[in-house]
Amino acid sequence: MRKSSKRAASNVAANVPAIIENETAKLETVSTEIVAAGPVLDNATGEAVDTSAAIEATPDERVLKTERIAADRAAVRNLYSAFEANRASVPVKALSAFKLAKSTVHPNTRNPSVRQAAAVCVALAAAGVKLADGNKAARVFEIDGVPSAIENGVMRDLLSSGLIRVTGATPETETLIVAKNAAKAISGMLGSKLLSAANLI
Repeated sequence: MRKSSKRAASNVAANVPAIIENETAKLETVSTEIVAAGPVLDNATGEAVDTSAAIEATPDERVLKTERIAADRAAVRNLYSAFEANRASVPVKALSAFKLAKSTVHPNTRNPSVRQAAAVCVALAAAGVKLADGNKAARVFEIDGVPSAIENGVMRDLLSSGLIRVTGATPETETLIVAKNAAKAISGMLGSKLLSAANLI
């Protein structure tokens, strides 16, 4: 390196503390000016607006979403548990917890199950419809104000087992139709006592 370059580098290094001190002073000046400018004024009334509380109260959207999904799932689970003692797998979920897919028949034959029967009955109960052959209920419904729907996998199983038929151009508009002789099969799996308590028969 040439002597002139070394001197230039040495001068820059020597000036670094002064540069930092100068920039810090600038920031302090700007901060003082902001405070001196006073509070934010309301455009309509001209009165001062305290923004500190709004900033402190700003919620974390991720936390809110997690809490909302948990609450939605709990509301659905409470109704579903009236039909099936095992709560570990709930084939009815809040819409905020999964993505709807159009219902198609499962490629493998499925036998009717309590899980399938309970899912159908939750939809019927939400629609205020009795359990009977030919009766209809929307796949998407509300439970205690929570938008909910029967899971994609269970819909495929239901179509394969023959407990229901489905109409509707999109997942959101699908309607379940209780198939011929399916009401008797569902009643046999869940029991008349439970269905009567749920006002489905």
